Parts: sequence; C-alpha cells; structure tokens
Amino acid sequence: MEKVLVDLVFERAEKDERLDDRAKGHILSALLGQDPRTGAERRESDPPAEEAAAPASVFLCGVTVEGFRGIGPKATLDLHPGPGLTIVTGSNGTGKSSFAEAVEFALTEDSYRWRQRPKQWAEIWRNLHHDHPCGIRVALAIDGAGKTVVGAEWERDTGLPDAKLWVQVEGDKQVKGLDGLGWATPLENYRPILTYEELGGLLRAGPAKLYDALEKVLGLGLLKEAAASLHEAVKAAEEPVLRVRERTNALQATLPGLDDARAGKALSEVTKRKPDVDVVAALATGTGEVNRAMDGLRNLAEVVVPDAGAVHALAAEHEAAEKGVLGLGAASELAERRLDLLEQALGLHDAEGDQLCPVCRTGQLDQVWREQAFAESEGASAALREDKQVRQRLREAQRRVGDLLSAAPVLPEADLPSMPAARAAVEAWRAIPRDQGAGERLRARHTALVAAVAAVRDEARAELARLDDAWNPVARELAVWVEARRAADAVLEEVKSLKAAKKWLVENAAEVRNARLLPFADQARDIWRELREESTVELGAVTLEGSNNSRRVRLAARTDGAGAEALGVMSQGEMHALVLALFLPRAVAEQSPFRFVLLDDPVQAMDPSRVAAFARLLAGIAATRQVVVFSHDDRLPAAVRRLVGVNARIVEITRSPGSVVSTQDSSDPAERYVSDLRAVVKDPRVPEEIQREVLPSLCRAAVEAASREVHYARVAGSGASHGAAEAEWTAKQRTRERVTLAVGTEKMTRWVKEKPWRDATLKVCTSGVHKGAGGHPQSILEDLEKTVDDLRALA
Repeated sequence: MEKVLVDLVFERAEKDERLDDRAKGHILSALLGQDPRTGAERRESDPPAEEAAAPASVFLCGVTVEGFRGIGPKATLDLHPGPGLTIVTGSNGTGKSSFAEAVEFALTEDSYRWRQRPKQWAEIWRNLHHDHPCGIRVALAIDGAGKTVVGAEWERDTGLPDAKLWVQVEGDKQVKGLDGLGWATPLENYRPILTYEELGGLLRAGPAKLYDALEKVLGLGLLKEAAASLHEAVKAAEEPVLRVRERTNALQATLPGLDDARAGKALSEVTKRKPDVDVVAALATGTGEVNRAMDGLRNLAEVVVPDAGAVHALAAEHEAAEKGVLGLGAASELAERRLDLLEQALGLHDAEGDQLCPVCRTGQLDQVWREQAFAESEGASAALREDKQVRQRLREAQRRVGDLLSAAPVLPEADLPSMPAARAAVEAWRAIPRDQGAGERLRARHTALVAAVAAVRDEARAELARLDDAWNPVARELAVWVEARRAADAVLEEVKSLKAAKKWLVENAAEVRNARLLPFADQARDIWRELREESTVELGAVTLEGSNNSRRVRLAARTDGAGAEALGVMSQGEMHALVLALFLPRAVAEQSPFRFVLLDDPVQAMDPSRVAAFARLLAGIAATRQVVVFSHDDRLPAAVRRLVGVNARIVEITRSPGSVVSTQDSSDPAERYVSDLRAVVKDPRVPEEIQREVLPSLCRAAVEAASREVHYARVAGSGASHGAAEAEWTAKQRTRERVTLAVGTEKMTRWVKEKPWRDATLKVCTSGVHKGAGGHPQSILEDLEKTVDDLRALA
C-alpha cells in the first residue's frame, strides 16, 4: 500500500512545474522513509512485508483459551481455515467475546475494549474460577508456512502485560515474541478484528478520532511521516541560518557600544541582507582597509627618535670641526690668496717666458725667480692642504647634522593629549640651524624630542591596549559570525528547496488523502446501499478535511432530497452500520495478508431489516474471505439460515458452572444441506417421486461442502497457497473428483469400498442427479448422514 501511495504522491509532484527537481527529490526521499537531505536510509525497520513481496494468506484454524476472561478450563473454538462464514452465537456471558478478545490480544498484545475501560476493570482479566494455568493459543494457516500457532501464557500471579508471547510453526521450535511474523504494520493498516466497542468508540470520540482511524487504515500516516521528516529536515538545514541570525542579533547589541571605527564598519556589514563577508573577515583578523585607521596608533606606539649616543657623538664632532676652523684665523686666508697669486704668476711665466713683473713693474720674472717662486709655492700648498681638511671636516659634520634632522620621526594623525607637544618637538628638531653652535642645540632639542615622543608613544600604546581589550572579544565573535554566515550561505538553496517541498506536501495532502480514500469511499457507499434498507439517508462523498486540531471526516449525505451531514441525521443503528461500511473495505483489501475478518457483536443496534442485509453482505464477503462473527443476537444466525447457497456455519457457545465453556456446531454448510434433505424426506406432503428428484442435488451439495472443508483444512495445514487450493478445487467439476481431493487419490478407491453407504451416496450424487435417486429416500438420508460424518472425520 505504501508503494501505491508513494507513486500517487510523486506522480502529482512530478506534474507540478512550480517544483524544481531538487524539491521533488526531497519529497520522494521523505516518502521512501529516507533522509530528505541526503537520501540515506532513516527508518530503523524494514518496509512492511506487503511492500517487499505478495502478502501471504492467513486464515484462522481455531483458538484455545484457558483461565482467560470468561473462560475457565481449557476450551477450543475450531474454525475452518478457508473462505466461508462462521457465526459464533450464544447468550450474554457464555464466553463468546472472550474468544474474540483472546484472538485480538494474541495477535496485537492489546484489546480495544480494555483500552476504553477503567484500569481496575482491565486488571480483572483472569478467570475467577480457573486462574491457572492461563493462556491463549491461536492456530493459523499461513501460505508457505503451514499450521502456525501464536501463543500467550501467564505465570501465576503475573499481570496482563507480563504475558509470554511466542510463535511456533508446526515441526519447529517456539520462537519468543511476535516480531518474526512481521504483522505489526499490517495489523494497523488492515485491522481484521472489529468490535462493537471499537465501532461505537469511533463514533463517540468525535470527528478527529474517526479521521485518525481512517487515515491509519488507509496508510495515510505515511504523509504525516513524510511531512514531519521534511519539517525536521528544514529545521536541520536551517540551523546555520538560525545560528548566524543569533550571532547577528548579539553583534547588533554589542557593536554600537564600542568607540572603535572597526565596530561601525562591522555593524554596517553584518546587518546587510547580503553582507560582504570578506570585509568582516578582514575586520576579525586585523587586515583590510578599515584596519588602517588603527595603523596610525600602532605606528605611534612604535615611533623611534635618533639614538642619544649618535646625537651626542655627532654634536661633539661638529663642535671639534667648528673649533678647528676657528683656529685657522685670517692668516690662513691671506696665505691662500698669496699662494693663488703666486701660482698665477708661475702660470704666466710658463706661458709667456721672462718678463717684467706685471704687479710691481720693477722685479723681473725670470728663471731664477721662477725657481724661488716654485719652491715657495710648494711649501705654501702643503700648509694649505691641512687647512682645507679642517674645513672639510666641518662641512661633513654639517651635512650629517642635516641628515639627522631630516630623519625626524613622522607622527601620524591621532587624537592624543601629548600630540601637540610631540609635533612641536619634532618641528623644533627639524629647524635646528647647522651653523656655529649646532652641536649644543642638538643636545638640548634631542632631550626635548625624546621626552615628547615618549609621552605620545605611551599614550598610543595605552589607547591601543584599551581598544584591543574591547575589540578582541568582538573580533572573535566576528570570526565565528563569518564561519556561521558562510555555512548559512552554503545551505540557502537547500533550505529553499526543502521549504518548497514541505509546503507542497502540506498543501497537496488533502487532495492526496481523498484520492487515496476515493476507491474505499466508493466501496463504503456500496456497502451502505446494501445495509441501509429502509433508511432515507443516502451516503454521498466521504472526504478527509482539515488538519491538526481541525481535522474531521466529512460524510456528506442526502435525506429526503436534502443535503446533510450523515452522522447528524442517522440513528445509532445506522451509524454503526455506516462505520462498518467505512472500515470493512480496508479489512478485506487485497493487499492485506489477513484472509479473515473477525467481528464481535456488530449487530447490537441494528433493526431487523438491516440485520438481514448485513447477513447478505457477510455472505458476499465470505465468498473470498473467512468471516467469523460473534453475536448474542439470534437475529443474525436466523438471517444466515434463511440465505440460500451460502457456505455458512453456526457454532453455539454454552457455559456451565465454574466457567466451563463448550462449543457445538449448530449448523455448517454440509449439515444445512443434510437438514434440508431430512426435512424433505420427513415431510409427508412431498410425494416420493418429487423427493427422488430433489435428493440427488442435496446429497451432492452436502458431500461437496464436507469435502471442501476437509480439502481447505488439509491445504492450510500443509502450508500450500490458498490460491492454489482454490484453483485446484475449482478445476474439479465432478463430485467424485472433489471427494478425492478430501480423501486422497491413493486412498479413494479403498475408502469408498470400506463402507457400503459411501459408495451408495456417491452413486446418488453422480448418476442420480441425471436419472433421479433410486432406493428408499430414508435409506438415502441415512447413507448421506454417515458419509458426511466420515468425511468430517478426515479433517
């Protein structure tokens, strides 16, 4: 059934152009019980057995009860494991419902009746006359497994929940628990056991409970599971988005309180719908343009001034060079001019030769003069070279002073108290003259510069420490925000498609539910038409509406031509009949592994005409299902007895003192035909020639009915397929062939010849149908009775 529903939902999703492929994939994964995000298997258990393979047919062979509810000593209700109708009847208090509850508890570990009663009532579950041994055994015929017994046993003085449950396939050991059957989900979806209390409880509980019950039997819980799975997937996928939202809210509360340019920039980014995450990352790590505002303070914190030792050494050197130049005096300059004049005269002589001195006009510039003048020039040059070196040292010292002053510290802009004094000290340093006295000024202004720069450096370091103390925790928060934001950005498309998938499933759930309900609603209307008899209420559309606390089943109806809500215009009996009409289609669904339906007291509130209709309905279902009905109402077995050609059996339950419960066949199909034949034979008003015409058909019907029960019981016990048994029976058209199925091919001839009445009865069933029965009708009746008993003994 799940596969059918999955196909139905996904087919609708595939046709919806508003959904992208990713959203469709999420829906399919959720429907298949997988994680909608990854497609990985999510369920702890395997899919229901009916999805993995064709359902195995399960029939009831019988139930044995001891010390449980109204049954004291061990009592057994035998059932024929095949299609057919069995009415278990008896007055109130005989133990009928105890058999029904025993089957229900053994298969489900619960009982609807007990759920609706006070705790004290449920505690009184052991039989008062026979409380130990206490146990239940339900015999089943399962295709492929043969006869299987499900048991529940209690030790002395243990409670109801302490039951020891087990399963045993014929020939194998007992297996603890019921898990091996794999019926937990089918029992929920195709509940084959319906009680009067359950039907009435659904009506009394209100529209939501009826909605839930229908949703369960239709297997629509899968839609809820899928929607819940998508909801959880959205929550999981949205976690990064929620985390970054929380981080953003925290930063919005923190950042405005920081006196820091970085805080303003960070705030402007984190509050954007599409922030520049790289900018925030740079703020968190101390890189990027916005952090250059901090570089000024960092530079101030590390600013340096010329080394005091170097400054003092240069000052001393400048002063020494300055002193050396001052020591040369004016004579040095006169000697330099005279040497210059002498060198010019020597140059003139070298160029023009001997001549009268152009300066004094008395002396002669000749060779003798030249030799004396050259010697004098050489001596003066040596003295002047020493003077030049002294002046060069002063010029070099002045240049180095200039370089030192040019290397004055650069102070970035900063709003610090000591900045004006520091800038003034720097400007004063740069303005030192390089002339005489520069050395002393270097010493004095360097001391002022050092003090001023030290002050601003200390302030810059203190300000940086203050800002960093406030910023570092925020920087860490920003780093976390960056990671969270990137994680959120990475899942945005996934969140979008998951939300679209969830929204689509929620919006389309109602239509899917009612599309799934439609064929069963049609069956329910068909059943209601059979059951309503003289009722003026005509059932219309059956739909599931609403969700959550407003969910309900809408049962549209018309009464006397006017539209109405069905439950609002129906009598109690009609409402019970309606609920049966709603739930029987699921109990007999083809996908169900249970080929039996067990009904406990379904006709309590029905009027006589509806009971007759209900009997016809049950007979129709019994053509393909094993139908077991427990009822204290004599009207139902009476109605069944009136049906013609129905494979029906009536079992009477009686109770003796001490909770001794007994079962007795009041009527089964073979017995009914024998009874009909007996009535014909005993009726003096029926001429013998007419009796001879009727008897062969009744004989044949009785023999075939008994043979059919034996055949089905044998096949069920062997574990062979019910379908194969039915096909084998249908393929045999002759009475002798069908008796052979019951007796066995190898034994058939001997079995017939062993007793003369068997051969005589088979001849009446075969040739007598065409020629009429020979022999006396009373003899034919007696032979038939013994032959039917012999066939029953083979079961």
